[in-house]
Amino acid sequence: VSLESRDAHLSALVQEAQRRASELSTQVMRESLSLETSDKEKQLKAWEWRCKLYKRMRTGFEHA
Repeated sequence: VSLESRDAHLSALVQEAQRRASELSTQVMRESLSLETSDKEKQLKAWEWRCKLYKRMRTGFEHA
């Protein structure tokens, strides 16, 4: 696997995590408190965590 393809894959993961976190954040803000919102908040936290992880991975890869 080439360095370029790894970099592209990590960038795609970061973009996907940011997109999903943004979508869930919007949904959570729109909806009132409910069990469904609680589930979406958990999903939001998971995607925010993934986003941070993927960014750290990409930064580490770029500086390796």
